[in-house]
Amino acid sequence: LGSLARVEGEKIAEIRIAAGSVAPTPIRLRRTEGLLTGARLTPETIEKARASAHDEVSPIDDLRGSAAYRRAVIGDLVARAIREAGGL
Repeated sequence: LGSLARVEGEKIAEIRIAAGSVAPTPIRLRRTEGLLTGARLTPETIEKARASAHDEVSPIDDLRGSAAYRRAVIGDLVARAIREAGGL
């Protein structure tokens, strides 16, 4: 996961999120970005972003991990990135 965020006060002014190993090629999580842009940094916002990222990806099962595992991990990584960007 790669992310870049600009936080102003308690709001996410701008955010970009890219993920690998969850689609045939690396992808931007645009729906999750849209959900977060302009949102306040709250536990509820972070949980919504986690769920959005989980639903936005379409990984496959392979030797390195199941699709379910990859979905869970991407949600956790997005939540961590948001917390770190906001200093939470």
